[in-house]
Amino acid sequence: MSGKATALTGAASELRNRAAKAVAVFLIFAIVGPPIAALIAIGIIPFFEPGWSIVAENVEDSINGIGRLLSAAYFLGSLQLGVTGFAAALWLFFARRPRVSVILVLLTSFATAVIAVFVLANPMAMPAPDPGIVAAFLVLHVGAAIGCWLVANAVLRTWEWRHARMVTP
Repeated sequence: MSGKATALTGAASELRNRAAKAVAVFLIFAIVGPPIAALIAIGIIPFFEPGWSIVAENVEDSINGIGRLLSAAYFLGSLQLGVTGFAAALWLFFARRPRVSVILVLLTSFATAVIAVFVLANPMAMPAPDPGIVAAFLVLHVGAAIGCWLVANAVLRTWEWRHARMVTP
């Protein structure tokens, strides 16, 4: 009887560990993703506005501009990155792999970005959206998803390392 109880306890512990990892991956995508997208936006905005600079004439305007950029990133990107994070969390939970798949993240983030472009651009309306803006939107979203993938896998690697240290005598 104790062998069965030990096996059930081990299975429950492993299930809890997988669920905690999946929740952590989702939260990384939903919370860390928009600031990564805002940093990418700071990097690509000068390509669209050649004279633009993140540094304003005074510090207060710089802080307000960065705050607006972050709020726009959370407003526009949190849903798409949340969907990508949810897909990554489900894959991590059900596939029983130690890391999140980069292919899954790329495909999911690209698909959600394309869907968002169609929803925001209203393809039946004229004129069509500028291809540069569409490309920038895709770069922002896929780039933020890659950044989240890197952070999530680093957290998962640290998680496994700590777990191995606790188990090993």
